[in-house]
Amino acid sequence: MLEGSFAKWQRGESNKAVHEHFGPQADRLLLSAAALIDGRPGGAP
Repeated sequence: MLEGSFAKWQRGESNKAVHEHFGPQADRLLLSAAALIDGRPGGAP
């Protein structure tokens, strides 16, 4: 959902400024999850 909202913002289909931040937030969330799965540091904020 976050990346979908970010994509809408990128295409100019959303005028909600907060959607600009959803893509990077989703990326951080996925990186953190991958670190937890792999047992690497960085899994916790």
